[in-house]
Amino acid sequence: SLVGETLTDTTAPGTPGSPSEIDGNLTWNASSGDVLWYKIYRSRNASFTPSAANYLCYVTKETTSFTDAANDFDVNSLDGTYYYLITAVDRSGNESVPTAIIEVEPPPPPVEAEDFDSMSGIQTAACTEGGLCVGYIENGDWIGFNNFFFGTGITGLYARVASDTPGGNIQLRLGSPTGTLIA
Repeated sequence: SLVGETLTDTTAPGTPGSPSEIDGNLTWNASSGDVLWYKIYRSRNASFTPSAANYLCYVTKETTSFTDAANDFDVNSLDGTYYYLITAVDRSGNESVPTAIIEVEPPPPPVEAEDFDSMSGIQTAACTEGGLCVGYIENGDWIGFNNFFFGTGITGLYARVASDTPGGNIQLRLGSPTGTLIA
């Protein structure tokens, strides 16, 4: 006679390695073992335990990064600091020990030119793709932004510009139209 025995997998995959955050993007190294997916947990509490209450989503085993672009659990826009844990899960449902907590301070929303606080000589106009554009700029015109924080790691400025004549430049100055030139 044949005797059958079902072997149950009780070994969880290894903990995802080297969790980190850069510009709001979570990254980690792949886990060892039979990984099916990674579970991502989120909380406002810096010392939380993974649970159904703070489970956010899963990503496939081929994915070792995640950017949270959604709302919080109360459908409010994400603002302030959030904390994340990542676990690896196998086909039998065994879940690894969570990573170290990853702290994420979401980057501020982009500042658009038409959101200026002060100006001289310019006008706003409707853009063909919706919203407003800053236009009718002549030599010496300027726009100013109050309480603007560049944050850390800023490496550039994106500007979409058009002109009916060649030349022209954009300057960034601190404090006033004649303040310290920074770019």
